[in-house]
Amino acid sequence: EREEVDEMAFERIYEEERARLMKERGEVEPELTPEQQAERERWIEEMNAMFEDAVSEVEAEQWKEDDGFSDERHPLVERCSDLSVEVHHQIAAAGWVPEDAQREHPVREIVDGVMCASAKLAGALGMADDDEWPPDPMIAGNVLVRLKKARGHLRDSLRGLESAEEEGLATALWRQQVRTQVAEILAETQELIREVRETLEDGADF
Repeated sequence: EREEVDEMAFERIYEEERARLMKERGEVEPELTPEQQAERERWIEEMNAMFEDAVSEVEAEQWKEDDGFSDERHPLVERCSDLSVEVHHQIAAAGWVPEDAQREHPVREIVDGVMCASAKLAGALGMADDDEWPPDPMIAGNVLVRLKKARGHLRDSLRGLESAEEEGLATALWRQQVRTQVAEILAETQELIREVRETLEDGADF
């Protein structure tokens, strides 16, 4: 029986990653308004739920013998997770999302897309053994489903960036930097999808 997922799992990850990123850049901890703090807490709650879902996706199929994720995350998961934390931190600090903003707010779509993609990539890439890629045809179909969901969320993020540009939200430099990183993660995800599809096609020959 697996241990219960710590309900503050993502908050711990968020704080560790934010501290690391700020230290690397020589930044000082910003003062958040009550509204920004409330938004941060809502976002952490959502990420905790997605983190638990990602763990459950892996464990439900028992693709791994150990409990939960391994200490070593796939580099693409690490990169997407880092971007999610960084983007949310920047948005909260700049106050680009109003307190009463709807889910469809372009800037929210940007960060939500990266956040959801991170969880789906973790679920997909946590299925295969670290030294086994492309994955075995027996699990390749499940991996493919999750990779395609991650791709969809990354595309949602890019659409949010397009809408933000049309509406003049955030800054042009920030939008360009985030667009470049999301596009690169999307390209890597698409390559993984291609490799998994080839595995499925090869397996169909037997």
